[in-house]
This record gives sequence, structure tokens and C-alpha cells, in this order.
Amino acid sequence: MPPPNIEMDEILATKPYQTMQGHTWKVYGVVYLPTGRRIITCSWDGSLRLWDLKSGAQIGEDWRDGEDKERMSTIALSPNGDTVASGSWGGTVRLWSVETGKVIAKWKGHTGGLKSVWWSASGDQVIGGSWDGTVRVWDVENGKTVLGPIEAGHEYVSVAYSPDSTKFATAGYNESGVKIWDAKSGELLTTIKHDNSVWSLAWTSNGKKLISGSYRIIRIINTATWQQIAVLQGHTEFVNSISLSQNDNLLVSASNDHTARLWNLDTNLPIGNPLQHEERVRCATLSADGTVLVTGCDDNNAYAWDIQAILRKSGHENLLPTPNVAAEESFTDADHMKSSAQLEDTCLVPLQGYVVDDTPDSIHSSVTRHPNNDEIPQFQQPSRQGLISHSLDGVAAVKDKGLHIAPQPKQAQPQHAQTASTSTPSRDTTAPGAPVAQLRPIIIDKPTGWTRFWLFLCCPSARYADS
Repeated sequence: MPPPNIEMDEILATKPYQTMQGHTWKVYGVVYLPTGRRIITCSWDGSLRLWDLKSGAQIGEDWRDGEDKERMSTIALSPNGDTVASGSWGGTVRLWSVETGKVIAKWKGHTGGLKSVWWSASGDQVIGGSWDGTVRVWDVENGKTVLGPIEAGHEYVSVAYSPDSTKFATAGYNESGVKIWDAKSGELLTTIKHDNSVWSLAWTSNGKKLISGSYRIIRIINTATWQQIAVLQGHTEFVNSISLSQNDNLLVSASNDHTARLWNLDTNLPIGNPLQHEERVRCATLSADGTVLVTGCDDNNAYAWDIQAILRKSGHENLLPTPNVAAEESFTDADHMKSSAQLEDTCLVPLQGYVVDDTPDSIHSSVTRHPNNDEIPQFQQPSRQGLISHSLDGVAAVKDKGLHIAPQPKQAQPQHAQTASTSTPSRDTTAPGAPVAQLRPIIIDKPTGWTRFWLFLCCPSARYADS
């Protein structure tokens, strides 16, 4: 990461770095597409719109359902990222293809507008909460109502599935509190009393906490006891929207007080100053990596904010989600201690059974093995920023984002030994006492410039100095 620009961080900590202009009425919802580089917004102008976050430009035409001009009040992206569900003032739920921007399904049933829509974890159901005081669940495949209408007891019902979709929470106007329901039967499980109406809901990713936004206050509820465990105070009006980072360390709230606020859920304290807007803020959504926030406002615009700059300025950058490093490994301290004498005999050695190609792309290839250990692994092409690093167990390693190590074959293991890569019995049919196959050296008769380059990097021994 380049060193932070302190002066720029000062600006980005208080001002949006991008403004998406084009809607002609209030922006009520925003979702990120899986790459994180594009967003979709919905508005009371009756449209959904696709945007490029870097440039702030709209991509393509408005998404509209023919001549229908129903106000769009809420949207949610399917778990697979292919479909957007929207809810409108007319009580209609629509499914839109992300690829085409066209309506692919339309469901009616509510007699009032939709306050919120939410996908089940499996993506096969959509739940909607309506201003008519009811909740309905639709089957995505056939479009039929599979649960409801359930009289929630609130008006302007907000609804949110638990992460495993076994329960859902409802809240709303005119009955102060949050209700928890069984998602299969529709049975009311418990009620958590509040002092005021609740306008927004969110669950932490592990399901251990439920967060509600009401008038001036955000409450955190322990879902094991359904007791309030913390209160976040700072807003001066209703909290319209809540969004959490993937690691549940950061919370963002949007309010009628013209601000969005960032909160540290480790301490339950605010981070930085409120993010000021000209009008009421209807929605706020964090990107998957927690570095970008997009807010939707009554001034018809959506705004992108640099959360990483805000956290840097306040000294909270450690709260950001850790990048997915499951497939990435780093050298251990012991590996770094290998002597130059060990490195002298190191040279690029192809994996057993592979063909060597000395083009740059093939040198940067990483390896993925089939579930069947007898099948030949497939080469994948990651980015071309790989670099040759020192060897492990006598075989050179290529580090390209993740470190992929090809260990040198050892002597035959006892017959009862299990492999580390699979729990199934070994399919080795080598007869006892038979010689173990060894890697054969590969002689490069006419090395290319690329070959010399990689040999020079990884083979410091003088014996390779003349190619």
C-alpha cells in the first residue's frame, strides 16, 4: 500500500470522493455488485440505476419496468449476485436481472408499499415487510407466497432474516419493539421492547447480535438472551438504515438528521465526525471489504465515502476486515533463515508430470489439484506480479499473491500413512519394495531470454552463469 497522503486523508475524512448524479428524486437504496466496483441504486423516480464507483458515471440506461413509474423504496441483491429484488410504493416486488437490467418476475400481494425486502441465505426465498403491517415470503422459483401474510403488529414494517434464515426480525412504526419470528412456521418467538418506533434492523454475520435503529438511538441485542447489551447515541433524528462490515467491527448508520455515522463495535463509540449531507440520508451500505461507504440522500444523489481514509485519520484502520488469505501462505521465519549454500543448488524444477513452458505467463502459473489425486492438476493464470522466491525442501517456489509450494518427493511412506490433502485411503498401487519414482532433471537446450532471467533470479550458483 502506498504511504497515506495526510492532506488528502483530511479531505476524504469529511467529504465524499464521488457523487453519483442522475436520479430525479430521493435515493432510497443501494447494493454493491460482487466485484465492489459497481453499485445499483433505487429511487422514488421509479428507476434502478447502475453506476461505476471509480468514475461516478451511470452505466447504460435507467432500469425501468416499462411505463410503470412506481416509486422504488428498497432493494436487495441475491446471494449469487445475479438478481436484484426491489420493493415499490405500489406494493409490488420485482426481480431484476443484473446482466440485462430487465424485470424477470413481478409479485403482488401487499396492499401498501414495501419498506424492506431481504433474500434468504439460500437465495430461494424473498421476504418483504410492508406499510400495510404485514410480512410475506415468496418462493423465487414459482413466485408463490409460501408464508403470510403475517400481521406483524407494526405499521411500515422493516424485516431482516437471520444469517442462517431460520428466523426473521420485524420492527416498525406504532408499536415500539422488535419481534422475532420462526421463518418456517411464522410463529412469534419473542418480543424485545423499545421506547420508540424502530426503522432499521441488521444482524451480525454470526447471528449473535441483532441491531436496531430507532429515534436517536441504536440498540445492540444479544440474541442468546434477547436482552439489550449496548446503546449507541449521537443521532438527533430517526435512524433509517444500518450496515455492518463483514467482520462485524464497523457499523454505519444513516439518519434523518442529514448525517451518516461510523461506529466502532469493539467499543460502541463513534469514529470520526458525522458525514454531513444536505438532506435526509435514506440508506447507507458498506462495501464487502469495508473501505467504501455509499449513502443515498433526499437530494437525489448517492455519495461514495473513503472509509479507509477516515479510519486512518482516527487510528482505527485495524478495524477493517482482513483480506481473504485462506489461499495465501507466507514464508515462516525458519524459511527465511535458509543459508545461501542451500539456495545455490536451487533451480526451477517442474512439478512431476508437467510440461515446462518458458513463457512469462506459464512461469507465473499457480496449481490447483483435482479432488481425485490421480488426475493431472490444472494450471490457472493469476496476475503477472509473481516473483521467484527462495526454495522450500529443495524445490523453488513461486509467490504470486498466494504462495504455492511443490514439495520434493520423499521416500515411500508406510502403507498405513494418510495423506494430508484427503481423508480417503491412498490409491497408490506401487508394490512393496519397488523403487520410488524421482523427478528427472530437465535439460534446456536453447534457453530463451525469459529462461535466463528466471534462472538468474533463482539459481545464484556459478554453474548456471553461462545459461
